[in-house]
Amino acid sequence: LEKERVRVGNESEEVAFAAFNLGLIFKQQDRFSEAAEWMGEALRIFRLLKSDPNVSAALGNLGDICQRQGKLDEAITKHKESMRMARRVHGNESEEVAGQINHIAVCLQRQNEYDKAMDKFEQ
Repeated sequence: LEKERVRVGNESEEVAFAAFNLGLIFKQQDRFSEAAEWMGEALRIFRLLKSDPNVSAALGNLGDICQRQGKLDEAITKHKESMRMARRVHGNESEEVAGQINHIAVCLQRQNEYDKAMDKFEQ
């Protein structure tokens, strides 16, 4: 990552993808604070670059990190934002939108909001 920052600058797509991938690796290792830090950095750069598909992906991963930490309200917020972005980028019937709806439903289910969860699952 540091080599890429020196080579192309702090706010390049290459640096954003490196941060994104570090976030994924830490998430897979259940090192959630580090995962959130790196994914947040990727999100910040993707937003600056106006890279909407990658903003959506980073938000979805941040939602997943929050969900796995039990921060369900924050997870729902991130997943909803990712879903809205995915709708703009990929369309309403896309796999990306369906995935975020499913994540929201799981969070609602874990909050014992069964009727709301069922409504999301049915979408």
